Amino acid sequence: MKTFNKKFNCKRDFENEVFFLKKLSKYDCFPKIIRILNMEIEMSFCGTNFVELYGIEDWRQQIKNILNILQKEKIYHNDFHQNNFLRKNKKIFLIDFAWASLDEERKPYCNIDYENVEKCKNFFELMTITKHKTKIKTIHELGLWKPKTP
Repeated sequence: MKTFNKKFNCKRDFENEVFFLKKLSKYDCFPKIIRILNMEIEMSFCGTNFVELYGIEDWRQQIKNILNILQKEKIYHNDFHQNNFLRKNKKIFLIDFAWASLDEERKPYCNIDYENVEKCKNFFELMTITKHKTKIKTIHELGLWKPKTP
């Protein structure tokens, strides 16, 4: 069986990836954890990146299925972009859950919804929409700004 190893430098990203992959392990459109060692995860090989979904006539339905699962599990991926979708034969996989969150969107706020999937002519257009949806919050909006006291 072909596998893929992913090394992490950030403990938070590593723990997030493990948590969400375990939570999604019963579904067939996400990587499966094979082994965890220190800050490295060996997981099932889910294919390669692609520019477009040529030859996958049901790409829209597969993406909706992924969205259904995420919604059911109350997961926000938060980092939808072209490189986080892999293709193995005619099957689409969503990878990279380092930025994922439960119950609410978090930075970098790059998620898609059913409406986006429906109105796009192709996968490339869908990924373009996610770039434009990204919210950039200021330090004021995040509550990180504190006025200096004299």
